[in-house]
Formats: sequence, structure tokens, C-alpha cells
Amino acid sequence: MRHAAADALQAVLDDPDADGHDTWAELGEDDEDYLAWLANLKSLQARLRS
Repeated sequence: MRHAAADALQAVLDDPDADGHDTWAELGEDDEDYLAWLANLKSLQARLRS
């Protein structure tokens, strides 16, 4: 189940049309909040895969 959740997070990260990306696109990819969002998703994904 954990690997499926990690795969789902990867799908969100890979899909520019996924919910969330459009909001961040408005702010710009260098926005601190966007970078924090990405870091949080990647951190959660790493914990799920371990």
C-alpha cells in the first residue's frame, strides 16, 4: 500500500495538469511556497518507499 501511495505522489509530480500544478504555475516555479510543496511531496514519497 505504501508503494502505491508513493507511486500516486509521483504521478502528481509528473503530471503538469494535476491539481496543484496550475496553482503553483501562477506563482512561478521559483516561488518559495512551490519549492516547499515539492520538497514536502518528495520527502513524503521517500518515507513511503523506505
